[in-house]
Amino acid sequence: MSRHFAFVTIPAHGHVNPTIAVVAELVGRGHRVTYAATAEFAPALRAAGADVLVVDTTLTSTHPGKKVTADDVAWLPLILLRESAQLAPALLEHFDGDLPDVIAYDVTMYPLARMLGRRWDRPTLELFPTFAANTEYSVAEEAERIAGVAAEHPATAAFRAEFADFLSHNGFEDVTPEDITRGEPDEPRLVFLTREFQYAGDTFDERFGFVGPCLSEREFQGDWTPPETELPIVYVSLGTAHNLRPGFFRACVAAFAGRPVHVVMAIGDRVPVSELGELPPNVEVHARVPQLSVLRHASAFVCHAGMGSTMESLYFGTPLVAVPQMPEQDVVARRIAELGLGRALDRDEVTPESLREAVEAVLADDALHARLHAESHRVREAGGTRTAADKLETYAETASR
Repeated sequence: MSRHFAFVTIPAHGHVNPTIAVVAELVGRGHRVTYAATAEFAPALRAAGADVLVVDTTLTSTHPGKKVTADDVAWLPLILLRESAQLAPALLEHFDGDLPDVIAYDVTMYPLARMLGRRWDRPTLELFPTFAANTEYSVAEEAERIAGVAAEHPATAAFRAEFADFLSHNGFEDVTPEDITRGEPDEPRLVFLTREFQYAGDTFDERFGFVGPCLSEREFQGDWTPPETELPIVYVSLGTAHNLRPGFFRACVAAFAGRPVHVVMAIGDRVPVSELGELPPNVEVHARVPQLSVLRHASAFVCHAGMGSTMESLYFGTPLVAVPQMPEQDVVARRIAELGLGRALDRDEVTPESLREAVEAVLADDALHARLHAESHRVREAGGTRTAADKLETYAETASR
């Protein structure tokens, strides 16, 4: 039976990209998907078969380049709550008379999605593009600890007050922020990583489906052809949000100039190539590249330790050199190092020498490559796109009875 799924997330590649293949799979099975997204992501989602509700956002998908502070981390929940408030009127109007059967939502958008679920009497399903959370583990709390957020930070009270106003404005005067945060006890979750990579993975019950990365060809990212050389390919990228780091990219050029590797760097569109100085023949630089195409050929990946990039690298068995740019990525980088799947470097202490040493170390480490081979197998066995779509279908069926 055909079902109607609504997807709600924030306008960030690390949150939208994991869902694109799932959308295409659901549409291919005869279901309808309506996806609330900004214009930036509309072409890719339409290509996957979704009906796109184009919405405005209070957020930006890029970061100004400064170091993330304790205040940045503390105020983030309130910033995300305001995104829920921004989107609510558009979704209420659009779905009036055409309610979805299931609301699938990114963890960052739980205030909006769970409010809509109650208002429409529709089931909700939570999506985790990063570490899942339960009573035993919370990556948000760990990021606050790393950033040094004070226990009585004023952002906490401000968040609760605006959350209560948001609920009251939408007709839920008797529902508390804690009620919404707690959620429904039987609400399922999809987690786009493996249980083995998840911290405290054995403490997560059957509501959590660890499906691993859900990959698609992403034709919208363009083409990339590997060079006609047998040199190891070192791929360098800091993702899309925290890539205003010309000094880091210059350090990469200096680290690998004239070395027996071929370097592919994706630097984003905010750092002019001219700021990197003269490029040696073994370094190619692009604003962006089709990441999966490069990772298929890469022998090492120097990255920001975003969870999407990390899982994609592990899918292909590519060793990682993690240079995290924010506290949540610090947590991912530590997990990479703990599991022996790569190296982690401090972003404030990166030098050409430390980069070169880390890459040469992962290229030469046979034991690391054996661990990566096993982890790649686990990532692929998690099921990815098909398993995620299966779980969404099953939930839609059981929730409708």
